[in-house]
Amino acid sequence: MEQIQNIAIESLVESPYQGRLVRKLNKKGKSDDPAMQSLMKSINSKGLMIPIIVRPTGARFEIIDGHRRAEAYRRLNKVEIEAIVKDYGDKDAQVFSIVGNLMRQNLNLIEKAIAFKKILDTKEFNQKDLSKAIGKHETFVSDILNTFDMDQRIIDDLVTNKTTEDVRLLRAIRRVDAAKKNKSDKQWALYQRYQTENLTRKDVINMVKESKGSAQPFKIEGSSKSFSIHFNQKLSDAKKLEMIQLLSGKVGEWLAGEKSD
Repeated sequence: MEQIQNIAIESLVESPYQGRLVRKLNKKGKSDDPAMQSLMKSINSKGLMIPIIVRPTGARFEIIDGHRRAEAYRRLNKVEIEAIVKDYGDKDAQVFSIVGNLMRQNLNLIEKAIAFKKILDTKEFNQKDLSKAIGKHETFVSDILNTFDMDQRIIDDLVTNKTTEDVRLLRAIRRVDAAKKNKSDKQWALYQRYQTENLTRKDVINMVKESKGSAQPFKIEGSSKSFSIHFNQKLSDAKKLEMIQLLSGKVGEWLAGEKSD
């Protein structure tokens, strides 16, 4: 059975691997986070239901699990907190922090993305290692990280309202347009339609396909005697050549038909 110790609040340090966003106090000294207020009330009335988990780092203790509980204790001006001390190495601490975060139902996508990025920035893990450690496919890790490439308004909404946890839906929205410096009106417009029209992921995917298909690969201008072809700039040279050959064949068939009439 693991032993629970009383650890001084002032001796606790944050884990560099955790991704949870702890909201700051407002000007009146109160938390603007309803969940934090609820946690503080619970601790005041019932005490700490689940001890935090820490590891020793010199004279201090790094929080592995329980950052919000520790923050609630700080705000309540508590002196000590109950903790289970684990002798974790860096890699084990990272895995435990990430897995612990993922197991929480109220962790939003952006918080997961922050945690993943912190883990990868340490160079202890690559995306393949991380996906194995948390029992997820590599595409899941990539999709979570790629939320950082979306319009900032979408990122803010995911943080504040936790609108969706569907990473494949967000992947489809990213495909409609590339955000430049976290700005894409097309992404934002589609995201808003998803919410206001109560669209499904399949609806969004089909809308993106339609928008991509509506962009013509070339445009023909001219008269019956002469014409010019303007290709989409995004087409590769090989694709342009393929289309020229196809059009040449069609023109040849048309001319042959004209002569036989």
